[in-house]
Amino acid sequence: MQAANAPVFQMECGRVWACTNKTAGWNLHTGNGKREYKRLINFSTPFKNKPDVLVSFALLDFINDEGIDFRLNCAAENAATHSFELVVSTWLDTEVWSAGVSWLAYDAVMAQQAGAMIFSGRVDFHKSDAGYQLHEGNGPRELVKHVDLPKRFVNTPIVGAALCKVDCLNTSNVRVAGEAKNVTISGFDVVFKTWADSETWAGSVAWIAIDGGLQKSKVGQVLAGTQDFSRTVNMAYNLSDGDGTRSIAEHLVFKKPFKTKPFVVPFLSSIEVMTQPRPGESRDLRVNCDAENATAHGFELKSSTWKDTLVNSCKVSWIAYGEALGTDWNANNAGVIGPDNPHPPVPHHFPMVAAAAFGFGHHANDDDDDDESSSSSSSSSSSSSDDDDNDDDDDDDLGHVAKKQKTGAASAVATAVDKPPAAAAASSSSSSAAPPAPVARSTSSLSQEDERECKVCFDAKINTV
Repeated sequence: MQAANAPVFQMECGRVWACTNKTAGWNLHTGNGKREYKRLINFSTPFKNKPDVLVSFALLDFINDEGIDFRLNCAAENAATHSFELVVSTWLDTEVWSAGVSWLAYDAVMAQQAGAMIFSGRVDFHKSDAGYQLHEGNGPRELVKHVDLPKRFVNTPIVGAALCKVDCLNTSNVRVAGEAKNVTISGFDVVFKTWADSETWAGSVAWIAIDGGLQKSKVGQVLAGTQDFSRTVNMAYNLSDGDGTRSIAEHLVFKKPFKTKPFVVPFLSSIEVMTQPRPGESRDLRVNCDAENATAHGFELKSSTWKDTLVNSCKVSWIAYGEALGTDWNANNAGVIGPDNPHPPVPHHFPMVAAAAFGFGHHANDDDDDDESSSSSSSSSSSSSDDDDNDDDDDDDLGHVAKKQKTGAASAVATAVDKPPAAAAASSSSSSAAPPAPVARSTSSLSQEDERECKVCFDAKINTV
């Protein structure tokens, strides 16, 4: 039975994208030393209690000059009931053309209810850590740190890990990943890794743990998964050669349909970018992910790059959240999902959780237009170290494992995915001079500010028995 006065739980999420020639105050592409871009994010609906805010990368766009390493950090600061401050920073001589950050804010008090708990945090890794070998040597290397949850969960949680800081040496190709493993009701392991001849000086992995009971709640439904994009998995994979805007997409089908169209957010859980494809040759690091065409039954998951960047492989993880079959939602305002308002005026691809670069494990937006890239959507489409002297640390964390399913050469990995149908029809934008910025896919127009804010706020009655 659902209590008559069940508690209300609030979440809001979005994405911020800032770039060199479109965003006032962006100075990460030039100069030296510590440089920051800050933006105040106002919540569409104030929280009753001070929220926790999770942030992580959604898009990376580094300038590759010889001898300059790839360094970037994102953090949420000064969180209050009405807003928080997003900080994106670099240091030393790194040049960042643009960056995309996804964020999730949730009521930290209401998130401690038994059976519906959510906790988040951040784990830092550095070459000074005992056992750290990612900055030297060859072959697979990783460092594992254990996280003890503040409280024991009723159900095994969905836990995801996301890259929120990278510090990769420009001595070879960039290969880096973060993931969660060995999840129990009391804790899990966070893994930070690289492979081949890549050298990674430091990094941070954001994480979020969500009670697994929310996957089968009668109030709302949470599904999650991870999709591998590479030549070995996708016959039509085109991100590792060619030029111009290129994308690869897989159509995923939810194992359990939603009652209405859910919100879906994707994030990079692993990247392998050929910044030095041949001796003496350097190419910029550009990679983005997106979720499109969501329905109650599934959606298209996409990874893309642009200009001359070569992405050898990447993994895109995702979370879908929405109204479950038989749900009785409490709709009190335009930003709340409910029977009378199943699709709030926000892009569908920003669900209850947000943050780029998540890898899933279970048991064992504001955007600017940029002259440098452009978005596309299709099953496959194309058109034409130094010491880390600055760390911006903030507490952030997410993930859930998956079972792999194949359709031809494509393989869908997801806890929530059944066998995918045929690949969706291809479509792409042809401009190679603008980054694949996420595009709003709703009938409502978005703010025309420097960055686009895409938010979701909902009140969900928590089930009590």
